[in-house]
Amino acid sequence: MVDFPVDQATLDVLEVPADKEDHAKARFLYVVVASNEVIGRHVRLFQDAGLDLAAIDVPEMAQRNVSALFEAQDRSIAMLGFSGTGGLLTFGYRGELLSARRIDVTLKQLVEAGEEQRQAMFERIGLELQRSLDTFERQFTFVSAPEVKVTGFRRIVDGADSFAPRIGPILAGRSPRPDPDPATTSYADSVLRALSKGGQAVAEARMPAMSREALGGDP
Repeated sequence: MVDFPVDQATLDVLEVPADKEDHAKARFLYVVVASNEVIGRHVRLFQDAGLDLAAIDVPEMAQRNVSALFEAQDRSIAMLGFSGTGGLLTFGYRGELLSARRIDVTLKQLVEAGEEQRQAMFERIGLELQRSLDTFERQFTFVSAPEVKVTGFRRIVDGADSFAPRIGPILAGRSPRPDPDPATTSYADSVLRALSKGGQAVAEARMPAMSREALGGDP
């Protein structure tokens, strides 16, 4: 629901890619609406940090941009990340966002939870991941099974290493591939750390020297 005057809103539409061979299948759109006042407030944060904005993305699209840096040719990718607003699971293919799902577990909860509570959260996250992967593979039969990336929250969450065995069976058969260009990996990692901290930390994520081809641009 839009809870502000529509003449003070900015609206954008994103078409979800579909199977080009299946013309009978319904097409889907993502629609994003935000108030001009909220957009202006966020633009000023970047201006104050000395950063020039080329675009403003919602979290789902921002995470899609990061996951695209790891995407293998002709293979979909899923990325699971956590922040102060909760978990976010995105699915991408050829640089496009196919699907996104929120998980009601925040990074703060993972950091501050006791061992028993944290393990219960890991169980819940693993179950949500399994369900989401199953749903994705049913809905998007025209793409390959996704490679899964979980952002590096184990650096700040005690006991996070125990999360890997819990998702291991879920990812069975989805063989990992070597990381891409090290500079690309380093940049993506710095962006993820900055996004998890928010605020001024975003200004610390500086892009290293790398080819535009690595970022999907013109050489």
